[in-house]
Amino acid sequence: MKGLDAMKKAELDISPLRIGFLSPFTPTRRGAAVFAEGLLSAATLQGASCRVFAVSGAGETASHDTRVMAVLREDVPADYPAMAACLRESGIDVLSVQHDLSRGDGQACDALLDLLHAVQTPVVTTLHTVPSRPSLPIRRHLQALAGCSNMVTVANAVSAELLTSSYGIERQKVRVLPHGAPLITPINPLLLKSRLELFGHQVLLTFGLIDEQKGIEYAIYALPEIVRRHPETLYCIVGETHPDEKQRQGERYRAFLQELADSLGVRHYVRFIDGYQSPQILFQYLQAADICLLPYLAADQATSGTLAYAAACGRPIVASAFPHAQDMLAQHRGVLIPPADSGAITGACLDLLDHPDRVFRMERACRDYGRSLSWLDVGATFVDLCRRLLAPASRPARRTFAVSG
Repeated sequence: MKGLDAMKKAELDISPLRIGFLSPFTPTRRGAAVFAEGLLSAATLQGASCRVFAVSGAGETASHDTRVMAVLREDVPADYPAMAACLRESGIDVLSVQHDLSRGDGQACDALLDLLHAVQTPVVTTLHTVPSRPSLPIRRHLQALAGCSNMVTVANAVSAELLTSSYGIERQKVRVLPHGAPLITPINPLLLKSRLELFGHQVLLTFGLIDEQKGIEYAIYALPEIVRRHPETLYCIVGETHPDEKQRQGERYRAFLQELADSLGVRHYVRFIDGYQSPQILFQYLQAADICLLPYLAADQATSGTLAYAAACGRPIVASAFPHAQDMLAQHRGVLIPPADSGAITGACLDLLDHPDRVFRMERACRDYGRSLSWLDVGATFVDLCRRLLAPASRPARRTFAVSG
């Protein structure tokens, strides 16, 4: 029997691992979709055979990526049992689920649980949002989601501890799987500033999909005092408006930010670089920045690609104390500030601009840490976790939860 078990283990180790990704996978570059695409590509480089079962919201454009095998429309109840059947027939070994509480309503949440109960393969669920003070329905939903998953991953140790201590999820089920980032080849910041028409400026940078949760107005409120002491400061806001924000109120938030800068007399110290930026251009802006500023208002954000990218580029970071930032910016890799606090932004930025030696130490700490975020390493960890789930003796059990009401 031992010889037979060893043969089965050897077969698992050498056969291509077939992973299905049930995830947003849209051209709009949302956070969960970016994470899924990075993880999928990394797992593929590790020899896994990956397939996408895309999740799309109301009004979202479906992806035409050839890796997409089927599409689940969140607002169409009939799609859930159909997708469950598709997943059962797909031949995948493991299902990776990307879950973000900002998407879908209560009905969609319950339908997802029914879908996962109907799937017969091991399930790894990645949580992109872990509220520290959840409502009772959200607490029950995440507990039920963990119950019908064999493993739950989050991008940081703070959220992992929260899941076990506050949600009562079994510790053996919870794993930290960092948000990956490309390996960055350093380029002289002065060269990049010249190329991007930023030469002669101390650059503060906020980037990503722009919406009201980014807290950019508080950074603009902080600018008058910053530019009084450092008139060479330029605040760059790089990225297009979030599609949900654009659908809800068009470009109203961006217009508000521009009007605010005008009213404070700092319009010439703010530069909007609108529209989608390719990763190559985005990483140029990142390496040209003197400070990456992430004054987010979302206190429960468990995964932030912008934070991972900034660290990979070795940039000093000033960020609100959301869980991913609390974990990543420990050990002097950045400065944590309260959300919605322009005074704290002013103090943190001036402290760094006034003390280049602190900036240098922070850059070095971020760059050293950023190397551990390579997608290659994250992909290897993920594939190893998936292979462990295929060994029945080490597979955490799935349970059924009643979530009615």
